[in-house]
Amino acid sequence: YARLAPLYGFWERWAEGKARRSALELAGAPNGGRVLEIAVGPGSALEQLARGNPAGFTIGADLTSAMLQRTRRLFRRRSLPLPALCQCDGRFLPFRDTSFDVVFSSYLLDLLSVSDIARTLQEMRRVMKPSGRLVLVNLSLANPWFNRLWGVLYFILPTLLGGCRPIRLASYLPEAGFAVEEVRRVTEWGIPSEVILARRIRSREQG
Repeated sequence: YARLAPLYGFWERWAEGKARRSALELAGAPNGGRVLEIAVGPGSALEQLARGNPAGFTIGADLTSAMLQRTRRLFRRRSLPLPALCQCDGRFLPFRDTSFDVVFSSYLLDLLSVSDIARTLQEMRRVMKPSGRLVLVNLSLANPWFNRLWGVLYFILPTLLGGCRPIRLASYLPEAGFAVEEVRRVTEWGIPSEVILARRIRSREQG
């Protein structure tokens, strides 16, 4: 993704904007809360999260310094206060337990292995407050022809696709200790995405 960073903004506007807007609506971050975005990319969603939370604390995390640099440039270009940024791995978040009211992540888990999806979801749950909201966006398996086409491209050029592939992310959440509250399916230019709102399962917290 360090290499793909210069191109990612174009892909984001062309194929991900509609799903990301839907996810931001579901996030419902309260002004004055603590909000974490994991895998900020070029910063488009983080900008909106920070704009809606001027009285709170918003932090963006990404694995690559190239994406964080693009985020810095976005905020400078728009003359906005820069939120806290952290270069870190989503599987090993450097934040305290129960720190955040909202954890937001788009198009991250669909590029991870099954074991890394589980590990990252565990970390997301760990840093969320018991009453927190988890909002996720991923490529969806909802469209059979898209699945076949993407599978061929993924086989030929996985790096060009950033390693992403369609998944059924909602099926991973109960095992990770989340209850799915809402799933929205969004298609933009034939590319299907899934937007998920989930909360921590209280029985797991008590047990």
